[in-house]
Amino acid sequence: MKRVIVEGVDGSGKSTLIENLISEFHFLTPVVNSAGPEQDFNSWWPEVLSKEYDGLVPIHDRFYYSELVYGPILRGKLLGDKKIHIEVRNKLRREAFLIYCRPTLKSILQESQVNEQMEGVSTHLVGLLEGYDKLMQMQPVYYDHRFIVYDWHYKSDFNTVVRRLEEYLLGYVR
Repeated sequence: MKRVIVEGVDGSGKSTLIENLISEFHFLTPVVNSAGPEQDFNSWWPEVLSKEYDGLVPIHDRFYYSELVYGPILRGKLLGDKKIHIEVRNKLRREAFLIYCRPTLKSILQESQVNEQMEGVSTHLVGLLEGYDKLMQMQPVYYDHRFIVYDWHYKSDFNTVVRRLEEYLLGYVR
């Protein structure tokens, strides 16, 4: 199944990007992964991955990678068994298109002052950003042409995301 995952720290433009992409591709359906520390991730991840969306393509406002970054920094640990992490990671690397929202730190700090953030995010924002940067640095190796870094400051970045997603979702190049 094809799916799109939009990752990045709070205030990086994920939700706005998703809204704009849904306007561009009407067959995308938003999936907000709001599971928290009390969630049984060992059953939750495979359940989300196997869910059918009535012919629509899910676009996740965060999914697996946010646990790898937020879990250790905000909770001090990852949730889920190592075996589940490996299965989910491998499935996503085979099937998903990954977008890393990464504007400047200044923009993220400004956005975090305007919009309410999850508890602990503002005090750990730089560490979260560093964690994402480090994690996302290797993703082009695994995702190849199904990975892109997006900065909402640049219209050309949005146009590039649309073109690359079109290639992935529709299987052709303009």
